[in-house]
Amino acid sequence: MAKRPNDTTVIDRFADIYLEKLKGKTDINRLILNLIADDLTDLERIRNYMVIEEYYNLLRENNGISYLTLIQLSDKYDLAERQIQNIVYKWSEKYKKYSNVADKS
Repeated sequence: MAKRPNDTTVIDRFADIYLEKLKGKTDINRLILNLIADDLTDLERIRNYMVIEEYYNLLRENNGISYLTLIQLSDKYDLAERQIQNIVYKWSEKYKKYSNVADKS
């Protein structure tokens, strides 16, 4: 069965409940640490997101030279170039809004 994107009402309800749990006193760092502590996400997923964001920015700076971009990210994250390549190609679609949220607006 294919994964169905989340309805925005589910996301809104989750945000309300989770922020209530944090008693409204949170910043983005505390929120992320709490999501990790509660096993709602993990460091690898966050790292993958950062790799993808930086990949496309660096690719523009490197005039579309992919191998140079892979080498730079490999050094920065202390991962093999092949691992960086796999992250970019396997995870890029998963971080796009249309694959996760069914926006009804």
